[in-house]
Amino acid sequence: MTETILLVDSPGTRQALRNLLLGAGFEVRCVIESVTTGTVSGAAMPSAILLGLDRDDFPRLSTFLELRRMAPDTAMIIMSPNTDVRTKIRLLELGADDYIEEPFEPLELLARVRSFVRRQRIRE
Repeated sequence: MTETILLVDSPGTRQALRNLLLGAGFEVRCVIESVTTGTVSGAAMPSAILLGLDRDDFPRLSTFLELRRMAPDTAMIIMSPNTDVRTKIRLLELGADDYIEEPFEPLELLARVRSFVRRQRIRE
């Protein structure tokens, strides 16, 4: 079974991340901003969600909260250049499963995604 990754990121990095994930054998769905219930429900439920947040990206924070509400059991990895520890802690306490600072090593991101997907399979 091919695992699906939902990628919510800016146009500047979305294509490179999509190519990285596709190259690793994942199915990738890309969403820009408008996340709907159909994006993360039923058969469309992703194995993991990668969400890019810019520094002080409060509009996308609402996207994060909506995704967390719609997919409470799906692993969510936040990617952001924000190095403020309070921001990281806040996002983790709000339900993020992991936080990776940009710029990051692509192979490290893949390892984190694979780890979450593996744990998800074990739970199922």
